Formats: sequence, C-alpha cells, structure tokens
Amino acid sequence: LPISQMMASPMAMVMGSMPGCIAMMNPMAAAMQQAQAAQMQQMMAMQQMAAMQQMQQMQMMQVASMSMAAMMPMQATVAPAQVFSEAAKEDSDDEPISSCTPADISVLDIEFKQLEKKERASASEAGCFLGQVARYMDDDGFGFISCLECKEKWDKTDIFLSGRNYAASGVAVGDMVTFGVEKDGKHLPRATDPKKLKELTRLKKRLAKLRDVAKVLEARAVKRPAAAMHGLVPVVPGLVPGSGFAGVTPTAPDPKRINLGIGMV
Repeated sequence: LPISQMMASPMAMVMGSMPGCIAMMNPMAAAMQQAQAAQMQQMMAMQQMAAMQQMQQMQMMQVASMSMAAMMPMQATVAPAQVFSEAAKEDSDDEPISSCTPADISVLDIEFKQLEKKERASASEAGCFLGQVARYMDDDGFGFISCLECKEKWDKTDIFLSGRNYAASGVAVGDMVTFGVEKDGKHLPRATDPKKLKELTRLKKRLAKLRDVAKVLEARAVKRPAAAMHGLVPVVPGLVPGSGFAGVTPTAPDPKRINLGIGMV
C-alpha cells in the first residue's frame, strides 16, 4: 500500500472510536454537573437561611430599640411631673383652718414678720432687696415687684420686671422674692434675678387666708342679732344645730305672739 493510505487508516480508526469515548464520557459529565448543581443549590439554601436569620436578628434588635425608646420618654415625662407635683404640694397652703381667732392671726403675723426681717437682712448683705411680685401683664409681657425699701434709693416702690426675667425665674404673682436692681437704657430701675422665698410666701398666703376668713365670720356675726330677733336660726357650716351663736342658745318665738313682718303684737 502507498504510505499515505497506510497513515490514513490508523487515523480513521482513531476517529472512528472517538464517538464511543464521548458517549462514555457524557454520563460521567452529566453526573458531575448534577452533583455540582446540587452543591450550588445547597450552598444557596444555606446562604438564604443565614440571610433570614440575620434579618430576624435585625428585626429583634429594632423591636428592642423601639421599646427602649418608647420607655425613655415615659420616664422623662413622669419624673418632671412627680417633681412638679411635689413642689406644688410644698408650695400650696391647703392646710385646713381649724381656728381663726384674733390670737391665731396675731401669732401668725408675728412669725411672718420675724422671718421677713431675717430674709431682708440676708438680702441686704448680698446687695439685694426683698419684695413681693405685685402684678404681671401677659399681654404686655412685663410686671412689677413691690418693695418699700426701693423708695429711698430709686424713688419708686414698684420696680419693673421684664417678661424674660419673670419666665426664667419661675415666680408668680403674690410670691415673696429677693431681687437685684439695675438701670436700663433710660436710667430707670429694673428688677434682675428674682428668687422666690418659699416659706415666707407660704406664711404670707396663710395670713391673708386667715384674715379673709375672719372678715367673713365678722360679717356673719353682724347678721346674727337680726336673725335672732325674728326667731330665725341661720345655718352656719360647721356649727352644731342648737349650739347657738356666741354662746347663746336661740329660743323659739312665743306662740301667743304673731309675727306680721313689721313688729310683734
């Protein structure tokens, strides 16, 4: 045979056997591909599970942070409310009046004046004055502090109080305060840094309340003789019926006498 034919025949044999080899390799390749695909699916499933766990953890952290944030404002609002209520309780004078005699008023007046003298001396040592917040006009944004001591130095008993100082100090009308005085742009006196004197204010309000009650009792006492003359027994709160007024027990009118509204006949 020619050399070319002899060389071609082995090549043909090799080429003829290749389809069989490929056919044998295809199932193996397919199995490997399936295994790789299964591994990839397993990895993807694990990644998804990890992502879901991470999302759940983040959601739990968000819920915890939201609950903490919701609790913090409550604590921040409750605490000032408690402080305010306690301060209001200390500042108010809700103690019932069990006795309102001239002696009671005199004792309380002496106690107030002694404390006032002490506070005035302390204020004077600090270069300040003692007075009472007389009035404040919300619409105008200013008020006045009444102080008799300022008459000698400033020729005024009512010292101007700006709205800014009034709001910053937390004082109210009727409070007893210590304050400084300075000149404004027009060389007029104005109050600075007013500070409330709690105990002196409490005594001042208590004394005013006792005096008001005494006036009411005095007005009722004036009306009692006229009521007794007509045989009437007015109802007075807190008085036991039949106990009388000023130690005198009222008597019923004589049935033989007829009250015509003008006189007795």
